[in-house]
Amino acid sequence: MRQPPGFRRYSGTVFAGWIREGFLPPQALLDHPEEIGRLPGAQHLLDCEGRQIHRLPLPFQDGTRSCFTYYFTNASFGRGFRRSYAFRTLRMSLRLQKHRFPTLNVLAALKRRGELLNWTGLLVAEEVQSVCELPSAGQHVFQIHPSISLSPELAAALGRYLASLHGAGFYHGDLKSRHTLVSDQKQGYSFHLVDLEKSLYLPYLPSSLGLVLASRDLVQLFASLPGADPRESKADLVLESYLESADLTARQKRALKKLTSLYGKHGSFRQGRTLLENLVDLLRRK
Repeated sequence: MRQPPGFRRYSGTVFAGWIREGFLPPQALLDHPEEIGRLPGAQHLLDCEGRQIHRLPLPFQDGTRSCFTYYFTNASFGRGFRRSYAFRTLRMSLRLQKHRFPTLNVLAALKRRGELLNWTGLLVAEEVQSVCELPSAGQHVFQIHPSISLSPELAAALGRYLASLHGAGFYHGDLKSRHTLVSDQKQGYSFHLVDLEKSLYLPYLPSSLGLVLASRDLVQLFASLPGADPRESKADLVLESYLESADLTARQKRALKKLTSLYGKHGSFRQGRTLLENLVDLLRRK
């Protein structure tokens, strides 16, 4: 990965990677990430499948800021054959910022020294302020922010936001209600996506493939919203607003609507499977 703007190389005893200029990481955090919870002011938020998330104050040259630290020890099949969560999130957040989409302010992205496949990694990001999560269909294992009701106005704004996101070539890949943060501002709703590990930036993707990736994002989101009936969860309002705002031909809009309706009708979409597996299962059930 090329040197990101505003970052410098870091080479510690255990971890190596990139650190934002002005960030002063404590040595204990970088050399022994499993001891993050022992740092002053640390609050443990999540322990799930190798993912450890803490909230804690960290020093900068201009003072102390509230931050999140993500420490990963996952070594599941396939995970090691792509860049680490930390590096992927840093790269994607910088691309989103370039296109003026709100995103994580990453402070450090690190990998274990001498490990080419990056099975473990450490991400430090500034805490996202003044945002809420969308309501979820299931019980929250982990919730940083309170949830906000999905009103018709919010659903329409979300559809327009996703259309602009996909139109710029960004596809989240793991879009859920708890990965979608929202704030109500004077100029309207502002959205902020988190958990960017599976995100893709494909601005020159053929429109046919783009429709498949877009439909995947939409179906994942709809499946995570409360209510068995899509009309109860406002999914139809999100889709309607999306289709009105998307720069697609009438034929492409019909195709996208059909893809999302087929997923919902047959209930064949499942988390944890690849896009190809879901498509094959969808065609078999059609």
